[in-house]
Amino acid sequence: MNIFKIKVLMRITKMKKSIRNKILTILEERDSIINSKYERDGLYYILADAVIIVIDEKIRDVKISFHVTARPDEASILTILISQLKNVSIIMQDLFTYNKNGDIIEGVEAFTYFKEEYAKSVIKGFMKQQQQLFILHNASESSVH
Repeated sequence: MNIFKIKVLMRITKMKKSIRNKILTILEERDSIINSKYERDGLYYILADAVIIVIDEKIRDVKISFHVTARPDEASILTILISQLKNVSIIMQDLFTYNKNGDIIEGVEAFTYFKEEYAKSVIKGFMKQQQQLFILHNASESSVH
């Protein structure tokens, strides 16, 4: 992201809009995919591609939780931009991921789960590649004879 775009986003934080609209504008300008947004029990939830943001407009709190796969540079830029909002408290939550059942896992458990699933995926991919090489090798030997 170039410095000009960051400066434009910094100006957005000073506009007279609700906190949620400012954050939605920041996310949209950063080309974030917003999967869902809804309001429940006085809180406004934004579920984007690598972040969950919970906004309490009354007490001006913004809770931010990044997915375990979120890029550190993207997470820090988004956090800095949201921190530029006037009179808003930012509360950083734990990392999160989803298990196979779609349940949210948080914190160290999320990182451990993701690491284990990633390792299984790599091993599975390697085994599949070895199987394909074996089949190709045997097929080429059969055609030579």
